Amino acid sequence: MLNNEQFREKILQPALKEVGLYSLSAEELLVATMAHESKGGTYVAQLHGDAKSAVGIFQMEPFTYDSLWNHYLSNHADLAAKILNSLRYVQKPPSEHCIFNIKLATIMARVFYLQLRDELPMPGDLDGIWNLYKTYYNSSKGAATKDEFIADYFHFIGKEQDNGKAQGKSQGKGKPQS
Repeated sequence: MLNNEQFREKILQPALKEVGLYSLSAEELLVATMAHESKGGTYVAQLHGDAKSAVGIFQMEPFTYDSLWNHYLSNHADLAAKILNSLRYVQKPPSEHCIFNIKLATIMARVFYLQLRDELPMPGDLDGIWNLYKTYYNSSKGAATKDEFIADYFHFIGKEQDNGKAQGKSQGKGKPQS
Protein backbone atom coordinates (compact mmCIF):
# COMPACT_ATOMS: atom_id res chain seq x y z
CA MET A 1 0.00 0.00 0.00
CA LEU A 2 1.22 3.50 -0.80
CA ASN A 3 1.84 5.96 2.01
CA ASN A 4 -1.06 8.45 2.24
CA GLU A 5 1.05 11.57 2.85
CA GLN A 6 3.64 10.72 0.22
CA PHE A 7 0.97 9.87 -2.35
CA ARG A 8 -0.75 13.21 -1.76
CA GLU A 9 2.37 15.39 -1.51
CA LYS A 10 4.72 13.73 -3.98
CA ILE A 11 2.35 12.40 -6.64
CA LEU A 12 -1.25 13.63 -6.63
CA GLN A 13 -0.83 17.30 -5.76
CA PRO A 14 2.13 18.03 -8.07
CA ALA A 15 0.60 16.05 -10.96
CA LEU A 16 -2.75 17.82 -10.80
CA LYS A 17 -1.27 21.27 -10.12
CA GLU A 18 1.04 20.94 -13.12
CA VAL A 19 -1.93 20.48 -15.46
CA GLY A 20 -4.22 22.95 -13.66
CA LEU A 21 -6.68 20.36 -12.29
CA TYR A 22 -5.95 20.48 -8.56
CA SER A 23 -8.48 21.21 -5.84
CA LEU A 24 -8.82 19.82 -2.33
CA SER A 25 -12.16 18.32 -3.36
CA ALA A 26 -10.50 16.53 -6.29
CA GLU A 27 -7.72 15.33 -3.99
CA GLU A 28 -10.10 13.69 -1.53
CA LEU A 29 -12.22 12.15 -4.30
CA LEU A 30 -9.15 10.64 -5.96
CA VAL A 31 -7.66 9.41 -2.68
CA ALA A 32 -10.93 7.67 -1.80
CA THR A 33 -11.23 6.21 -5.31
CA MET A 34 -7.67 4.87 -5.26
CA ALA A 35 -7.97 3.63 -1.67
CA HIS A 36 -10.88 1.45 -2.71
CA GLU A 37 -10.07 0.50 -6.30
CA SER A 38 -6.54 -0.79 -5.65
CA LYS A 39 -6.56 -1.08 -1.86
CA GLY A 40 -4.39 2.00 -1.57
CA GLY A 41 -2.11 1.19 -4.47
CA THR A 42 -1.56 -2.45 -3.52
CA TYR A 43 -2.75 -3.67 -6.93
CA VAL A 44 -1.79 -2.16 -10.28
CA ALA A 45 -3.58 -4.73 -12.44
CA GLN A 46 -6.57 -6.98 -11.88
CA LEU A 47 -5.72 -10.46 -10.76
CA HIS A 48 -6.49 -13.02 -13.47
CA GLY A 49 -7.38 -10.20 -15.84
CA ASP A 50 -7.26 -10.02 -19.60
CA ALA A 51 -6.47 -7.23 -22.09
CA LYS A 52 -9.73 -5.48 -21.22
CA SER A 53 -9.08 -5.52 -17.47
CA ALA A 54 -8.64 -2.37 -15.45
CA VAL A 55 -5.10 -1.12 -14.84
CA GLY A 56 -3.20 1.22 -12.55
CA ILE A 57 -3.82 2.33 -8.99
CA PHE A 58 -7.21 3.70 -10.04
CA GLN A 59 -8.13 0.47 -11.87
CA MET A 60 -9.27 2.29 -15.00
CA GLU A 61 -10.49 0.10 -17.83
CA PRO A 62 -8.71 0.54 -21.17
CA PHE A 63 -12.03 1.38 -22.87
CA THR A 64 -12.65 4.22 -20.39
CA TYR A 65 -9.09 5.47 -20.74
CA ASP A 66 -9.31 5.50 -24.56
CA SER A 67 -12.73 7.15 -24.45
CA LEU A 68 -11.37 9.98 -22.29
CA TRP A 69 -8.60 10.61 -24.81
CA ASN A 70 -10.73 10.12 -27.92
CA HIS A 71 -13.80 12.05 -26.82
CA TYR A 72 -13.11 14.37 -23.90
CA LEU A 73 -9.48 15.35 -24.37
CA SER A 74 -9.81 15.54 -28.15
CA ASN A 75 -12.31 18.35 -27.52
CA HIS A 76 -10.05 20.00 -24.93
CA ALA A 77 -6.79 20.25 -26.88
CA ASP A 78 -5.14 22.71 -24.47
CA LEU A 79 -5.64 20.32 -21.56
CA ALA A 80 -4.50 17.33 -23.63
CA ALA A 81 -1.32 19.25 -24.54
CA LYS A 82 -0.67 20.13 -20.88
CA ILE A 83 -1.08 16.48 -19.92
CA LEU A 84 1.21 15.21 -22.66
CA ASN A 85 3.81 17.86 -21.83
CA SER A 86 3.72 17.12 -18.10
CA LEU A 87 4.22 13.41 -18.82
CA ARG A 88 6.87 14.04 -21.49
CA TYR A 89 4.85 12.17 -24.10
CA VAL A 90 4.35 13.31 -27.69
CA GLN A 91 1.17 11.30 -28.23
CA LYS A 92 -1.46 9.48 -26.20
CA PRO A 93 0.26 6.72 -24.22
CA PRO A 94 -1.34 3.29 -24.16
CA SER A 95 -3.56 2.52 -21.17
CA GLU A 96 -1.05 -0.07 -19.94
CA HIS A 97 1.25 2.81 -19.00
CA CYS A 98 -1.10 3.46 -16.06
CA ILE A 99 0.39 0.33 -14.49
CA PHE A 100 3.83 1.87 -14.01
CA ASN A 101 3.16 5.59 -14.51
CA ILE A 102 1.32 6.68 -11.37
CA LYS A 103 1.29 10.29 -12.53
CA LEU A 104 -0.55 9.30 -15.72
CA ALA A 105 -3.02 7.14 -13.78
CA THR A 106 -3.71 9.99 -11.35
CA ILE A 107 -4.23 12.61 -14.04
CA MET A 108 -6.53 10.33 -16.03
CA ALA A 109 -8.64 9.55 -12.96
CA ARG A 110 -9.01 13.32 -12.45
CA VAL A 111 -9.98 13.74 -16.12
CA PHE A 112 -12.60 11.03 -15.64
CA TYR A 113 -14.29 13.05 -12.88
CA LEU A 114 -13.67 16.33 -14.73
CA GLN A 115 -15.77 15.21 -17.69
CA LEU A 116 -18.85 14.81 -15.46
CA ARG A 117 -21.34 17.58 -15.04
CA ASP A 118 -21.71 16.98 -11.31
CA GLU A 119 -20.01 19.24 -8.79
CA LEU A 120 -17.34 17.63 -6.69
CA PRO A 121 -18.29 17.03 -3.06
CA MET A 122 -16.60 18.95 -0.28
CA PRO A 123 -13.48 17.16 1.01
CA GLY A 124 -15.08 15.86 4.24
CA ASP A 125 -18.33 14.80 2.61
CA LEU A 126 -17.77 11.05 2.36
CA ASP A 127 -21.42 10.45 1.51
CA GLY A 128 -21.07 12.80 -1.45
CA ILE A 129 -17.73 11.27 -2.47
CA TRP A 130 -19.26 7.79 -2.27
CA ASN A 131 -22.30 8.81 -4.31
CA LEU A 132 -20.22 10.36 -7.09
CA TYR A 133 -17.86 7.39 -7.15
CA LYS A 134 -20.64 4.81 -7.14
CA THR A 135 -22.76 6.58 -9.73
CA TYR A 136 -20.03 7.12 -12.29
CA TYR A 137 -16.77 5.34 -11.50
CA ASN A 138 -18.12 2.05 -10.17
CA SER A 139 -21.68 2.23 -11.57
CA SER A 140 -24.87 0.77 -10.15
CA LYS A 141 -23.79 -2.62 -11.52
CA GLY A 142 -20.40 -2.49 -9.80
CA ALA A 143 -19.57 -4.59 -6.76
CA ALA A 144 -18.49 -1.74 -4.47
CA THR A 145 -20.42 -1.20 -1.25
CA LYS A 146 -20.51 2.02 0.72
CA ASP A 147 -19.25 0.39 3.92
CA GLU A 148 -16.27 -1.18 2.15
CA PHE A 149 -15.50 2.03 0.25
CA ILE A 150 -15.45 4.12 3.42
CA ALA A 151 -13.50 1.48 5.35
CA ASP A 152 -10.88 1.39 2.58
CA TYR A 153 -10.62 5.18 2.67
CA PHE A 154 -10.08 5.29 6.45
CA HIS A 155 -7.61 2.40 6.30
CA PHE A 156 -5.58 4.21 3.64
CA ILE A 157 -5.48 7.54 5.47
CA GLY A 158 -4.66 5.74 8.73
CA LYS A 159 -7.61 6.94 10.77
CA GLU A 160 -10.40 5.25 12.66
CA GLN A 161 -13.92 5.30 11.31
CA ASP A 162 -16.69 6.90 13.33
CA ASN A 163 -18.72 3.70 13.90
CA GLY A 164 -18.59 2.88 10.20
CA LYS A 165 -20.48 6.01 9.19
CA ALA A 166 -19.41 8.64 6.72
CA GLN A 167 -18.21 11.83 8.32
CA GLY A 168 -19.00 15.28 7.04
CA LYS A 169 -22.42 14.28 5.76
CA SER A 170 -24.00 17.66 6.26
CA GLN A 171 -21.30 19.77 4.64
CA GLY A 172 -23.02 19.87 1.27
CA LYS A 173 -21.42 20.47 -2.08
CA GLY A 174 -18.75 22.96 -2.93
CA LYS A 175 -18.26 25.12 -5.96
CA PRO A 176 -18.04 23.33 -9.30
CA GLN A 177 -14.53 22.05 -9.84
CA SER A 178 -14.53 21.73 -13.60
